[in-house]
Amino acid sequence: GRPPFDGSNAQAVLAAHVSKVPDPCTAHRPSVPPALNEVVMRCLEKLPADRWQRADDLKVQFESMTTPSGGVTPTGTQPVAAVSAELAMRQTHPVRVAVLFGLASIGALAIVYALVQLLGLPDWVFVGAIVVLLIGFPIMMLTGHHERQRAVARTTGLHVATPRGAIQRWFTWRRALLGGGLAFAGLAAVAAVYMAMRTIGIGPVGTLMATGALEELDRLIIADFENRTGDSTLGPSVTEAFRIDLGQSPVIQLIEARDIAPVLDRMNRDPDSPLDDETALEVAEREGIKAVVAGEIGPVGGGYVISARVLAAADASPLIRLRETADTDAELIAAIDRLSGKLRERIGESLRTIRASDRKRFVPSI
Repeated sequence: GRPPFDGSNAQAVLAAHVSKVPDPCTAHRPSVPPALNEVVMRCLEKLPADRWQRADDLKVQFESMTTPSGGVTPTGTQPVAAVSAELAMRQTHPVRVAVLFGLASIGALAIVYALVQLLGLPDWVFVGAIVVLLIGFPIMMLTGHHERQRAVARTTGLHVATPRGAIQRWFTWRRALLGGGLAFAGLAAVAAVYMAMRTIGIGPVGTLMATGALEELDRLIIADFENRTGDSTLGPSVTEAFRIDLGQSPVIQLIEARDIAPVLDRMNRDPDSPLDDETALEVAEREGIKAVVAGEIGPVGGGYVISARVLAAADASPLIRLRETADTDAELIAAIDRLSGKLRERIGESLRTIRASDRKRFVPSI
């Protein structure tokens, strides 16, 4: 029979609405049933998320209050509110949320991995998907916690303490799923921009073929890698390993050493002499070859650093500079494989064919 707040003027009433908690109905009308008092007080919650979200939810509370025997229907079954509360608690159980998120993550990662392999996307796309899921896991668990509290309060009419503040309203299933979808959409957009820049030849990810510096099936010369280590056999070994890796590329043609020997003979050079950068550039210019692959290996700490460059034959300007490190002798081959793969990618070969040749390297021959 009275409003929730009184005041001497409109400003005082407005201030009370913002800052004060209304008195329970039973404080002024002791005859009001406790269940009805809970419903009224829930309807007067200041945060929208703490109130019932739909009229049907409120209807359930009145129906449960009108059933005989303290909430049991004449047929002996539980009221709708109790059944809904039990179902909601099962659906938002932390273990169930974690298991469902894990299964969904496995499916999402399988799809992303398949796209990376089939479309030739960079490896960081798969890593980015893992990061998105790792960030999403605590968000989904926290959302499940808040939804569990809301479901119990909505279906039982009992007030459950929930964190105050505007941030609480963001933790809903709809917003959590929408946020996850937007995160993956953002990752896909970044990958699409990267692939477009690579194909068109824009920025540091642009390939030599996209920029016109090289064309498909252009010929290249590999100069002998400069050896700055104390092991005299390491330079020729690295050069040969690098030559084998680049030789698997379907987009370039490597000039074999036996084809360079006649050119050196015509230049009055010893065909058996090492093919250093300067000599390789001179051979390339004489034979109309656009570029030379040069490199070096040097010591760093207890390991090695291997660098590779693609030099324009016309002016010896570097078109590509890359390097890899190996902590031990056993890691040298892996470092060479990584370096050659990056070089092939920057030249213009698709990641799909690079990965296919990497797999073939580990298939035993019969």
